Amino acid sequence: MKNLIQETVKQLKSGNVHPLPKWKFVLKSLLTWFLAGIIGFFSAVGLAVILFLVTQFDWNVYEKIGNRIFFGFIFFPYFWMIIVLLFIFGIYEVVRRTKSGYKYSWKKIVLIVLGVSLGMGILAHLANFGEVTNNAARRNFPMYRNFVHTMEDQWSQPEKGFLAGEIVSKNNNSIFLEDFDGKKWEIILDKNTIVMPMAKIEEEAGVKIIGKIISEGKFLARQIRPWRGNMLQRKFEKNNFTGEMRMRNKNNFENKLPNITL
Repeated sequence: MKNLIQETVKQLKSGNVHPLPKWKFVLKSLLTWFLAGIIGFFSAVGLAVILFLVTQFDWNVYEKIGNRIFFGFIFFPYFWMIIVLLFIFGIYEVVRRTKSGYKYSWKKIVLIVLGVSLGMGILAHLANFGEVTNNAARRNFPMYRNFVHTMEDQWSQPEKGFLAGEIVSKNNNSIFLEDFDGKKWEIILDKNTIVMPMAKIEEEAGVKIIGKIISEGKFLARQIRPWRGNMLQRKFEKNNFTGEMRMRNKNNFENKLPNITL
């Protein structure tokens, strides 16, 4: 320490050390906090996507199977969690290097960063940033569906008892449905079929159906639910993927899910 002080005094006396203008310090501080804000915004969007993906699933349908924890591990958006953690680490590093960063312990900085990111993430979720970002990723990056499961995947499992799509026509005892892959289904209704409130049995209405396949292209409905969101947009986005990518993701997803016994 003594040598360091002596060396510093020597440098000052030699005239080789000059004070930097104040505006440079101010500019550096502004740029640092601006960078922290940008990274914080992206971390908030990532958290909003996580909240959107987790809250869109119909978890209560798994009461028939009895293991929500198992499906939580399957459906949890690990891809986005990794991205969010990287952004949070980036914010931590930026804040730690600010003018006042040395005053706080790393634990305090982490808690502050996590709290602010979570608050911003909830606000971004309420502002639909999560849904918009998720839909944009699905539309522009075909590989995205290999890493992230969505409600469309959950309800595109007719072999497992889950089917969703748009009603194209109906008669007294059945409705005709087009699913996300463009396949036509005849949905058989009987006295045991339960139509949930808000579910519209009419043309162009989106529905989710719990039931079972009884023959090729025929599905016996046990429960019909309304589809949340824009069904036409979802169909357009899903049908824009190549068949190879769609089948690869579908096979990987199906292998993880047990059948529902009705």
